[in-house]
Amino acid sequence: MRYRHHRNDCAAILVATGEVFNAGTKFGLDPRVMQQIVSASSGDSFMSSIVWPKAIIPETWDFGFTTQLMKKDVDIGMSILQAMGMKATVSSESAAVWSDALSMMGSNTDMTEIVKFLRKSD
Repeated sequence: MRYRHHRNDCAAILVATGEVFNAGTKFGLDPRVMQQIVSASSGDSFMSSIVWPKAIIPETWDFGFTTQLMKKDVDIGMSILQAMGMKATVSSESAAVWSDALSMMGSNTDMTEIVKFLRKSD
């Protein structure tokens, strides 16, 4: 399979692309064009190639994986990193964003709605 990675990677990438795409949109860039550029470059990921075009760009927010499940997986990943004595700065920041998002959005929201949460946080 092309995309094999840790859920913490997915969580951090979704937060990072959410911030970048939100900034680009504020500059007047088309999210569809941004997604094509990111997915054709070294920034390609499961999130940019699959999740963005399926659920975020069309604003259906229906990828089928809840914010609660993403936060649970992030917490598991964080516990492993902490047990190994890793500093994990980016993962820690991402975990904090997911925690805030879960508190504000609720457990049954789709994980893609973190992009809406990030828009409100700007």
